[in-house]
Amino acid sequence: MNSSGARNNRIALMGKGWQKPVYIDADKFHAIALALLRVLDGNPIKFRELVSRVSNELPNFEDSVSWYTLSVSRELESRGQLIRHTSPVRYSQATDKRD
Repeated sequence: MNSSGARNNRIALMGKGWQKPVYIDADKFHAIALALLRVLDGNPIKFRELVSRVSNELPNFEDSVSWYTLSVSRELESRGQLIRHTSPVRYSQATDKRD
């Protein structure tokens, strides 16, 4: 494993509070991450809507869009690129200005 967390074209995801990393295919990570950042803005949306938007961005994605969306969103949250709001849970893209 190198310092970037990649292992045999896989990326280590480490969401907030996770005890161990989850390794996923690097190409799938990048596809979902780019789609997430394209479909999110500063307005929080529900997970169901987030998955729908990501699915529309990646109509030929071969695996579970909802599972990859959840996993990659947790990694982006830990990197500060995405905000997971609570009560109710909603997602938005991180901006320089925090409320």
